[in-house]
Amino acid sequence: MYLYIYDSYLKDKKFEITLNKIEARLSDLSINGRIAKMTILKNIKEAVEDGIKKGATTIVAVGNDQTLFDVIRSLASQLVTVGFIPVHCKSQIAQTLDIPPDDKACDTLSARLTVKLDVGKINKHFFLSSVEIDQGQVSIECDGRYWVTPLSPASSVQICNFGYWSTCRQKTVCHSNPQDGYLEAIIQPVNSQRNIFGFKSQQQNQASVFSAKKLKIVSQTESVPISVDGEMVAKTPVSIEVVPQKLNIIVGKKRMF
Repeated sequence: MYLYIYDSYLKDKKFEITLNKIEARLSDLSINGRIAKMTILKNIKEAVEDGIKKGATTIVAVGNDQTLFDVIRSLASQLVTVGFIPVHCKSQIAQTLDIPPDDKACDTLSARLTVKLDVGKINKHFFLSSVEIDQGQVSIECDGRYWVTPLSPASSVQICNFGYWSTCRQKTVCHSNPQDGYLEAIIQPVNSQRNIFGFKSQQQNQASVFSAKKLKIVSQTESVPISVDGEMVAKTPVSIEVVPQKLNIIVGKKRMF
């Protein structure tokens, strides 16, 4: 059984035509199912748990990247398949998975080509994409073998399972493969310089990348907040690890990994 989780931003009237097209296409493909529309009083975690209790075996995030992240975070250890219909949004995740936008995503959903992806785990929270730390005053232990510390407090730190992209010769490349059993610790140095007018400007240098299966992050001074897939859910110190082949997700034939 399919359960479609509609993000709360889709309540806006401007999305009505698009949603009607999506629902009509799902019906044509005979993959329509229950719809759970998010509101202030109903969150994604509750909808996912309720849907699984009622027999949902495929849960489809309808919205943007954050909708997908919230669905995956809510699954915990449940063995279900995840789908994604991006609606009126620029989604790097959808592009990497080869999922077209709006009603065109229904055909990808119907084809039901699935792959197993790694997920990250920080304390008790699962994540698909990345963990971000804005402040560089932290130290990272990689697989219990060595420590890495940013040279500058202005550096940004990212732990990626799926979500480290760059553009080379007008082609987007996914450097963080969510099927290789590793996480990437990415340290992006930022130098402050003064321009000819005396104002400070920030210049990014080339990032340093370290691969590991388990990481521990500690702060050198006070506890530092950590963003997990776009939401602040943790503070240092934290332990992070990769959980291989944890997520079953529907993709297109031309995915980037």
